[in-house]
Amino acid sequence: MSAAATETRSLLEPVYDVTDGIASPASKIQYRFAFGRFLEYIQISQERLLQKNSKELQAIIIDYIKLLTAKRMKPGTIKLRVAVIPHFFDMNDVLLNKRKITRFIPEDEDRDEDEYYAHQEIQRLLMAIPLMSIMCGCALQW
Repeated sequence: MSAAATETRSLLEPVYDVTDGIASPASKIQYRFAFGRFLEYIQISQERLLQKNSKELQAIIIDYIKLLTAKRMKPGTIKLRVAVIPHFFDMNDVLLNKRKITRFIPEDEDRDEDEYYAHQEIQRLLMAIPLMSIMCGCALQW
């Protein structure tokens, strides 16, 4: 095990708040809310949380993502709730494998993907054009 993984935080080091480094007042409110929900879930103080090693922290965060997914939260909401957590650890000099963590966030199923028309649909549209132009021409004469 590497020294970084087993390294514990000194009790004398300051604990930076989750909103430190955030400029927008609206973002600060959202960060406090989301991080508060995370702390409610784990039921550990920020100080005790920072005493855990990176692997434990990653497991806790991944379990939290799984809980949010099981609650059928939308992926966008999960992303917002989880984005706050690595920020807190970044501000407190705790290294996490963010790539690993974010892989547990579900894909957004409601993406507005481009639809492609089948040849038959295009043919029906093209055949309807002369009929529509005739109808429009008649309507203009009234």
